[in-house]
Amino acid sequence: MGKELDQLSQQISSYSDSLAKMHQPAQTIWCQIFRQTVDNLQSENEAPWLLSGHHFSEPTTLPQLLSRGDLAGVFICYSNQAVVAFLFEEYGLAAEYSDKALQYHASMTSIAPQPYFVFYDTLIQLEYCSRLSPADIDERWNRIQDNLNQLKYWSQSSPKNYEHQYVLAQARCALYRSEYIKAIDGFEQAINLAKSHQYLHEEALAQELLAKLYLNWNKAKVASVYLQDAYYSYARWGAKSKTSHLQSNYSYLLQSIINQSQHHQSPIDLLGRLSLVNDSAASTYLGSSPIQLQAQAFDLAAVLKTTQALSGTLNLSELLHQLSQLILQHSGGDYCALVLPDESGELFVRAIATPENTQQCSTVLHEHKGVPVQLMHYVKNTERLVVVNDLREELPVLDRYIYKTEPASFLCLPI
Repeated sequence: MGKELDQLSQQISSYSDSLAKMHQPAQTIWCQIFRQTVDNLQSENEAPWLLSGHHFSEPTTLPQLLSRGDLAGVFICYSNQAVVAFLFEEYGLAAEYSDKALQYHASMTSIAPQPYFVFYDTLIQLEYCSRLSPADIDERWNRIQDNLNQLKYWSQSSPKNYEHQYVLAQARCALYRSEYIKAIDGFEQAINLAKSHQYLHEEALAQELLAKLYLNWNKAKVASVYLQDAYYSYARWGAKSKTSHLQSNYSYLLQSIINQSQHHQSPIDLLGRLSLVNDSAASTYLGSSPIQLQAQAFDLAAVLKTTQALSGTLNLSELLHQLSQLILQHSGGDYCALVLPDESGELFVRAIATPENTQQCSTVLHEHKGVPVQLMHYVKNTERLVVVNDLREELPVLDRYIYKTEPASFLCLPI
C-alpha cells in the first residue's frame, strides 16, 4: 500500500474484475475488502475502520466468509480494520480487531498481507501495552518480541520492503522504554528509509509518531514541524479522512496549514508580505554577536519591498533570480535558498543561489538535501527571524544539515 491511493484503487479494481471473470469468488472478495479499505481512507468518514460501503459490507459478508470457511478472507477483513483503527488512534478497537485477526493468522502464512499485519500488530500492541497494568503486559510483550524477530528476519531477507518497518518498530519499542534519544534516531532513520523505499504512508506514519513523541515531551514547536510533514505525506498518499482527522485533533499544531487553506496566497503575493517585526519577541538570535546580522536582516526587508515593486513587471522565474541575488548582495552571504508554498500550502524549494549563479527548482522542502529543513519549518510556523552566529547552541531546530555544513553564520527570514 505504499502507492498513492488513487493508483492503488485502480489497480485493485483491475485485479478484482479479472478475478471475477476467472470465477475466483474468494480472491475477488479479498480484493473488494482492500478496495473498501482504500475508499474509506480516501473519503470523509466518521468511522473509517468500519468496512461497510459500495465494495464490501462487513455486517453481511463477514458471516458468509465464516460459514464458507474462508479464513483468509476473515483475516484480511479484521487485519485491515485493525490497521485503520490504529491510524485513527482508536487503540482499543485496533487491539480488538488485531486479536481477532490473530486467530486466523495461520491461514495467511504464504500470502502477502502477513508481514503487513505483523508490523502493524507490533505498533498496536505497544500502544495498547502503555494503557495496561504491568500484570497484564507479559503475554502481549511476548507477542511483540515474536513480531520483532519476524520483522528482523524479513528486513534482512528483503530490506527494501521491510527494513523501514523493522526500524520503525524498534523506535517505537525504544519510546515505550522511555529511551527518547534512541527513539528519535530510530524514527528519523525510518522516515529516511521509507522515503527511499517509496513507502509514502509509512513515511507519514513515522513522521506522525515522531511528532507525538515531541508533543508528549512538551516540545510543541518541534512536534508541529513533524506533524505538518506527516500531514503533507498523508495528503500525497491520498488519505483525505486521515488529514481531516489530523486537522480535527491537532489543529493547534497545524494552524499554518489550516490558515493557508482558508487564505491561499500566490507566490508573488507571499513575497510581498513581510512578517519581520521590529520586536525582540518576534526574533531568535543565537550566538555571541548577532548585531551585524540583525542589521543585515533589516536591510533584507528593504530588498524584499523593492522586489515586490518589481513583481508586476517580472515573471516568477525572473523575480526569483532577482530576489535571490539581491539577498546575497545585501546580506553578504554566499548561499541562499528561497522556499515558497504551492496552492495546497506545501513548501517547495524554488531557488538556490550563490553569487555566481541561481539554480531554480521545484523540490518538496523535506526532500531537498541542500537546506536546513527543520529550521525552515520552525521559521514558517513561528514567523520569527532566526539568526545564528556560531554553532555552540544545540537546539532541535538546528538539524543535521547545519551541523554537517558548519556555516560561520546563517539567517532564516519569513517573508
